[in-house]
Amino acid sequence: MGKGLAPAISGVHLAFAAGTGNLCFVDMMAHVALCVLGLTGKEDSVQGCIDPKKFELHLYASFPSKREAVAYELCEALHNYCARNDLKTFTLHPRLSKEKINPERWSEAWVESTIMGYDAKKVERLWVCGPPVMNETFDRAIMDMRSRIPEDKMIDRFKIELL
Repeated sequence: MGKGLAPAISGVHLAFAAGTGNLCFVDMMAHVALCVLGLTGKEDSVQGCIDPKKFELHLYASFPSKREAVAYELCEALHNYCARNDLKTFTLHPRLSKEKINPERWSEAWVESTIMGYDAKKVERLWVCGPPVMNETFDRAIMDMRSRIPEDKMIDRFKIELL
């Protein structure tokens, strides 16, 4: 199954993906969908199924267009299902540059603004998976933030992973 992302069973989880980087999160989205639909088996309960009422996954996914996106149908379907059912379990934040949907580049300022929009104490995990230039942007932004922002306002460094 690849690298385990080790999400907590509750709390806020932030994932930033671009292009094929979204593949890292497909298994987790499928697991979230099964939990939300109540279709998990006994082995999931033993391994630790998420609590759909206390778990939040915010996926920021960047693609040129829906047609060129990886697993976009799953992302969109899970987002729509959760929205229809007033669940915060999964939220898709798409960036589709060719379609002019949130076309702003993910600059260091955007990274800081987006991350600071979440209560650091509630964030259990933050993952970044994209092309090297994207990962480097996140790395620089987070390092800069650590030099200026009080530690209690920042996500714990051990909860952040650049894949």
